[in-house]
Amino acid sequence: MGQRMMGSRVLTHLMRWWIHLRESVGTNMWFIPSVMVIGAGLLAFALVAVDRHYGDDWHSGWWLIFSGGRAGSREILSTVAGASITVLGVIFSITIVTISLAATQYSPRVLRSFMRDRGTQVVMGVFSGTFAYALLVMRTVIDAEDGPFVPHLAVTGAIVFGLMDIGAIVYFVHHVARMVQATNIIADIADETIPKVRHSWLDGVGQPTGSCPDPDGVISCTAIRAPSSGYVEAIDARRLLRLACRHNLLLDLRAGPGMYVDRGQSIILAKCSDAAAITDDVQEELAGAIVLAARRAMRHDALFGIRQIADVALRAQSPSLNDPTTACVCIDHMVSLLRVAAARPDPNPVRCDDNGHPRLVVPVPGFARSLGEAFDQIRHYGRNDAAVLARLTLAIGEIASAARGEHLPTLREHVRCLQAAIDNGRWDERELRLLRERAEEAGAAATRSPDVPPPQPSPTGS
Repeated sequence: MGQRMMGSRVLTHLMRWWIHLRESVGTNMWFIPSVMVIGAGLLAFALVAVDRHYGDDWHSGWWLIFSGGRAGSREILSTVAGASITVLGVIFSITIVTISLAATQYSPRVLRSFMRDRGTQVVMGVFSGTFAYALLVMRTVIDAEDGPFVPHLAVTGAIVFGLMDIGAIVYFVHHVARMVQATNIIADIADETIPKVRHSWLDGVGQPTGSCPDPDGVISCTAIRAPSSGYVEAIDARRLLRLACRHNLLLDLRAGPGMYVDRGQSIILAKCSDAAAITDDVQEELAGAIVLAARRAMRHDALFGIRQIADVALRAQSPSLNDPTTACVCIDHMVSLLRVAAARPDPNPVRCDDNGHPRLVVPVPGFARSLGEAFDQIRHYGRNDAAVLARLTLAIGEIASAARGEHLPTLREHVRCLQAAIDNGRWDERELRLLRERAEEAGAAATRSPDVPPPQPSPTGS
């Protein structure tokens, strides 16, 4: 028993370390450049070793191989090293300016997309690797007792690195110009979010059930408390299910992905018929199945992706920017996400074991929460913008065309909110006519029977 507990603790720490490592590697700029610098250093040692092994005359007749002397080799290597570190400084400056622009013009939440951008990381790695390679090769160009040593193959490699740097800087300028466009930022966030919407992290965990009666003879209810403060980044639901089956528990989770918990706050209520079954070791195992982090992540939190897109729309609606077109682009991508969510039943929060006994109760956001997260604030701050309200009403109709019957009441509630915003707004005659047409179409789509196809929206633009 003690060995099993010790193994479980090790597994808990490994799981936490692995999840944090994956998120760190994915959202930090240091990993790929570091790997490329190490690779460039190993390549420098390897090519110099080849030069030492074959001597000075092996490259005769190979016009592609550098054939100059010691002075020429040093000149080339110093030029490549100096140019690469100078351009690397410029790249760092451009990246910092781009990140500052994204934080102020779009939202601080979208910085995660910039930090995890592979193109920027690879370009930094190319220039950092070139600098490290040139320095390491330069130290081998020396005057030895038996004559000067010139690593011809390694110097040729430095020339190749220099040509690669030219292509990398051209690509970087193009990439940054593309990266700061609002449309591409929103599309990248949506592309990362849609798999989380399409497949819930609870899929395949236990057997869903419609109700959750307490197990017979419950005499103990123990609160499992958070060991630290932070956002719930991931939940190992399969592990919780195994622990619940092993110790005959019903685990009622009080914190779901994306929620913030304080140190000592209850994150699981463990119910059982034997109070002695929930030992300190069991409590530690249960707490270890919930991974906390300082920042929200999208690993199990689809709402975080929706929140990021909504933040970009809200910033676009601010008086300082006044960019309703970007807000409408955000709504376009919200529609793609919400149509997927509307076509799925809400995840069942109650999970049973193979014998039909309830084991897990998990707080999972349903379609209503996703729709509210996407549109509530946009509707509130866009209530005086005809283009935004028209696109919102059209969006409700588009989502309703893919929605399951149980989601239509939520859509009808949003239609009523939009109609109230339209009735209370100040519009000219054309805007009012267009908005009421859109609201009628959305209302008709949301009040349909699930077996009747919705009416098609009119082709007039917003």
